[in-house]
Amino acid sequence: FDTLTSILVPKHAQLSSDIQALNPLANDLEGLTDKAGELAGQAKTLNASTGDVSTIAAPLPDLVANVTGRANQASPT
Repeated sequence: FDTLTSILVPKHAQLSSDIQALNPLANDLEGLTDKAGELAGQAKTLNASTGDVSTIAAPLPDLVANVTGRANQASPT
């Protein structure tokens, strides 16, 4: 019996600690569910914004190369 108790007491303590950590989450499960539901829309917005940034940035490499080329031509040799 002592062997079993020595095994179960620490497990009970850990379980009790884990439950205490989960209580705030369980108490606001509806709020968490609502927030999770917002993620899909926010992900779509993020994807659209990323596409916009990509479109805006697309000409930059050529512009940088052009400016660099002109700077090289303008510098003394």
